Amino acid sequence: MGERNQKFFFLFLLYIFLSSLIGGVIVVMRMYQCGKYGLDVCNIDLKNPMPQILCGTLLIFESVLFGLFVVIMAVDQLNGIRKNQGGIDRLKGHVAKTEHQSTFSERFADVFGGGDFRWTWLLPVSPPFRLPEWYP
Repeated sequence: MGERNQKFFFLFLLYIFLSSLIGGVIVVMRMYQCGKYGLDVCNIDLKNPMPQILCGTLLIFESVLFGLFVVIMAVDQLNGIRKNQGGIDRLKGHVAKTEHQSTFSERFADVFGGGDFRWTWLLPVSPPFRLPEWYP
């Protein structure tokens, strides 16, 4: 992932994770409500309830699947930020060479625009990038 695209990809992962979480919670709450108060309260056809039960089960499976995918991708991105090395560089065997050893929180803040956490970090706008001192 390119340095200038990493914020957008990370925000994409965050938003997809939140969507999966909310969708899964809604389906689980509906299934709980139908189990507790009966199928007739949930407007489920009592003669043939299997299609809606099957759809609910598939939605939960899909939410878990997308959630796991997003978590795995986010961990990979966080690992790249932690090691200051992208996925392509890692596959090629390149080692990050930096004069100044920065902490994970400093590198994470640089991806999102520097400084302390602000609510604007959650907006998909281009962060201001600082050029290193050695850059011509």
